[in-house]
Amino acid sequence: MSTTACDGSVSVWASVGRLARLAVLGGVSGLAGCATSPSAQSRVPELQALATSPEAAGTLVYRGEVFAPKRDGAVFEYERRVAGRGDAMVSTHVSFDTAHTLAVVHVAEHGAEYAVRRFDSLHAQTGTSGTMQVDAQGDLHFEVLDNGRRRTRTERASNPVVVGPTLFGYTLAHWDALVAGDALDVQFAVVERARTYGFTLSVSAHDTHTTTVAMRGRGAMTRMAVPTMHLVFDTASRKILRYEGRVPPLLSRGGKLRPLDARVEYSFAAVGYR
Repeated sequence: MSTTACDGSVSVWASVGRLARLAVLGGVSGLAGCATSPSAQSRVPELQALATSPEAAGTLVYRGEVFAPKRDGAVFEYERRVAGRGDAMVSTHVSFDTAHTLAVVHVAEHGAEYAVRRFDSLHAQTGTSGTMQVDAQGDLHFEVLDNGRRRTRTERASNPVVVGPTLFGYTLAHWDALVAGDALDVQFAVVERARTYGFTLSVSAHDTHTTTVAMRGRGAMTRMAVPTMHLVFDTASRKILRYEGRVPPLLSRGGKLRPLDARVEYSFAAVGYR
């Protein structure tokens, strides 16, 4: 594992509270650096353009309505779109707030079994963007731009890597093993933090109607920071019905953006998941 950054980034990162650093899938990044990055920065206009033309990201698979505790109505909505790129698939999640203002864009390039090859993120709420690329040896190369300041980091993944746009697909690709009782360890990549966090997927409930897959943090600190997430599928069709847990957009509370543990309800436009 290696990290490169300016000296100033070390003090900024260290000044962030321990649990705040572990607020997986939400929160403002504490990463900092010294320069803008051509590779990560070059994709920002393309991702921003999806705010007005999400159809450019491919075929609509579903829409998700995001509900916050003690709030009436959905607070965000997002679209999943999929396109082909050579021998790969590109899955895109575009999230908007209730005023249809862009909140978050996540784009994952992956294979048929949802193994991530590249992941791009634009968090419009915080001004943070970044890229993760996976090389032939399985090393993860992160590059983060936090309001124009850059940080890079390389990590060797100890388990299969998943991101938001590949999580459900990875689960479906291993459906039989999960239903049979297997527990699968994965690394969830959070580009804004330039690292992965360990989780375990396992079936917590299963009948002829629905199947619920729980996603629990493996480390004690991750479990303290992020409650167990639940993926609820229709058993027969294997379509995702509901998700409960941490979501990428942040919710404004008391004038500050804070991580959101939400309920997401899905409506499919496509025949099945892809």
